[in-house]
Parts: sequence; C-alpha cells; structure tokens
Amino acid sequence: MAGPEKTAVDALDRPEYAGDIPETAGMLRRAQGRLDWDRLAEYALRFESQALVQRLGYLLDHLDLSPIQAVRDRLMAGVGRSTPYLGRPSRWGTGGDYDPTWRIVANVPRREWLAEIEVR
Repeated sequence: MAGPEKTAVDALDRPEYAGDIPETAGMLRRAQGRLDWDRLAEYALRFESQALVQRLGYLLDHLDLSPIQAVRDRLMAGVGRSTPYLGRPSRWGTGGDYDPTWRIVANVPRREWLAEIEVR
C-alpha cells in the first residue's frame, strides 16, 4: 500500500485518476501533518516529470503548507523550461494566471480547489 507521499505524487502525475486538482489539493492539506516532506520531494523528483514538480510546488506555496526551505529548494531545482498547466486543459481550459516562480499556468480557478478544502 502506498504511503501518503507516494499517493500525493501519483495524484499529481495523473490527476484525472485522483479526483483532479481540487481533490489533490484537499488531500495535501488534510495530510500536511503526516507528510514527510523530504520523502515527498524525493518521490516527486524521481518521477522525472517537470510538470509534476511544478504542480506540487505551486500547490505547496498556495496552500501555505510551507515545507522546510531545503525541500522547497530541491523542488525548485526540478523546475525546467516547460510551462505546464495546473489542471488538464481538456477540463479546465487554457486560461489562467501565470506563476513565474513555478513556471505554471494556474488554469484551475482558485475557488475550485479551495472549495475542496473548505467543505471538509
């Protein structure tokens, strides 16, 4: 059985199989006290997916989960030149704000992924 860190990374890699970005954001928020941040970063970087790392970093920053700076720095080192979307464009469209820190287009409206957190 996968631990919470592996589950979170799997959900960010294939959000369509995990309830999409709103559910994944809720999962990260609910699990924050149980997450091993070093392990989470290690799993994310092991996937060798810049988009996954960018999604994770963006959510960590915007959910105010604040892992230790060393973990954030490791994730920042995994950000490449690509500019992925936070959510699947087929569901969320291609509009949204560009986040220059994580080089990602936040095409999922903030109210959508915060709603998953606020209702629980």
